[in-house]
Amino acid sequence: MGSGLSPPGISRFNLNAAGSAVRIFLLIGMFLMASTINAASQMSCGSALVKLGDGKTEVLAKCGEPDYREVVSGSNDSKREIWVYRFGTSRLVHTLTFTGFRLDDIVVESYR
Repeated sequence: MGSGLSPPGISRFNLNAAGSAVRIFLLIGMFLMASTINAASQMSCGSALVKLGDGKTEVLAKCGEPDYREVVSGSNDSKREIWVYRFGTSRLVHTLTFTGFRLDDIVVESYR
């Protein structure tokens, strides 16, 4: 008979091994989530890198004119503007959101 701590037929060793596997999967999942978040805080344009907080002129100088540009709300310093970059069929679409003159958000999307 078992010790009462584990179901019949399952040894204490098997439960410990299963717990270790779950911890490993959780750590891998947390690492992948952190990598995804980090990738969305910057974007490469050739050899140049743009990051959150950069100004519009800096992004234009490094990446050139966007494929699409639209003012979505506000005026002057509170204006929200979206720029979309498509760097060809081999790269994902990057949507940049500016609030005022500063880069506020970078979203990486699937191909359009």
